Amino acid sequence: MRKHFSTVNTSGYSILGVLIAFIFLGAVPFSFAVFQDSKTSAVAVPANIPHELVFYEFSPLGESGGYMVPASCPSGFTESGPHVSTKSNSTSPATYTWSSPCIALPAPTLTITASPTGVNYNTASTLTWSSTNTTSCTASNGWTGAKTVSSSESTGNLTASKTYTLDCTGPGGTVTRSVTVTISAPTLTLTASPTSVNYNSASTLTWSSTNTTSCTATGSWSGTKAVSGSASTGAITTTPNTYTLDCTGPGGTVTKSATVTIPAPTATLQVRVNGGAWTTTAQTIEPTDTINLQWGSTNASRCDASGFSTAGATSGIATSVTEPGAGDTTTYTVQCPGAAGISPATDSVNVTTRSRKPTLTPNDTIVTSGATTMMGYDLNGNPSCTFSTTDSTLNNVTVTTNGAKTTGAITQQTAYTLTCAGGNASVIINIEGNIQER
Repeated sequence: MRKHFSTVNTSGYSILGVLIAFIFLGAVPFSFAVFQDSKTSAVAVPANIPHELVFYEFSPLGESGGYMVPASCPSGFTESGPHVSTKSNSTSPATYTWSSPCIALPAPTLTITASPTGVNYNTASTLTWSSTNTTSCTASNGWTGAKTVSSSESTGNLTASKTYTLDCTGPGGTVTRSVTVTISAPTLTLTASPTSVNYNSASTLTWSSTNTTSCTATGSWSGTKAVSGSASTGAITTTPNTYTLDCTGPGGTVTKSATVTIPAPTATLQVRVNGGAWTTTAQTIEPTDTINLQWGSTNASRCDASGFSTAGATSGIATSVTEPGAGDTTTYTVQCPGAAGISPATDSVNVTTRSRKPTLTPNDTIVTSGATTMMGYDLNGNPSCTFSTTDSTLNNVTVTTNGAKTTGAITQQTAYTLTCAGGNASVIINIEGNIQER
């Protein structure tokens, strides 16, 4: 609808049209004011007046001018009544005021939320939205398609962070809102059970992660691992052993480590005499006693010995042991190394054999050629002793108690030796007139 009016200026001045519109929400109308002021023709509109509300014409028709006002309200506004004009004669020249009943439509509103805003990998969040003064909604970014003006919807299981945008439109315009759902940061636990194992034994590694897609092992193990699982370390022979796991997901990478150690080795060495009780105490034995050695160890790779043989075994009993000679002491030692980098374990035991040397006491140390003599002897506790000599009468004769034996006929210098477990005794019988010392 076009509104047109004209004024007459008898003084020959041109018409200046100035448009002033006052717009308020609600039912307050806006107005057009027309008046004559100077020789310049112009139409001035304040900057804060929406352009779509201003419709006007100004044509210098001699002494007349014209204006057009909206026939209907523009987008975002609605009419609450007819357009009217009012003439005021209180001004010179007269002022015509046009009133338009356009009022602004209510603006649309929209809220959208996600619950929760942070989710674990491959789990879902729920989107909820509500709008007013809208007739349709459209989704974009992390979701698509037409949506109802108010509702809720699952995101579905997420493997990456997403932003969900919703545009809702109504008579009063369009409103846009967005919400972002993120994948939570990855988590990881890694444990070893037990954390300390014996040499050549194993531990079990157990790990569990969230919000991850892959895991890689480094350190004392290697390779790609499942995001959760368990594995044996296998037999461990070195120490320490650090097992590191890096797990990666949409939210980043997390690293954890577990350490398994081997304790220092231990070694023990015991002795027993004649099949008696085992002991670590130093022993003093008789020349005729028999000893055994028993060794043991923990966390050792092998054991080596001094004074007896272990054949590398980490435990055992040595039944063939060379005892110390009469009056001597032998230190038997076992040494057992463990994991690399750790000092070996050592243990020892001392065994001393008592001196049980016999004595020989001949009646004569000088005889005439062809004579005999009595050879006395004291075994000094030895259970048996044997003669060795060139005298065939006593050679290889074994005695078990103290006593005396008659020699054979001595025709030359002759040596007699009595051999016992606890020692030996020797004596020389010389021929008269032919004495030799030995």
